[in-house]
Amino acid sequence: SSIIEAGVDPSRMDGIRGQLKSIGLEPYDCLNPALMDYIATWTAKKSGALAA
Repeated sequence: SSIIEAGVDPSRMDGIRGQLKSIGLEPYDCLNPALMDYIATWTAKKSGALAA
């Protein structure tokens, strides 16, 4: 979810997590992934990294 805060489109997260898993890297979110994406999207919009 941290990459959303850098401006990555939140709709790409499932694909990115899938890619990481396919190469043996388990993505880690401290909370539910969808909740983490929501929080990161809110943060990115607030900072201007994503359009509001």
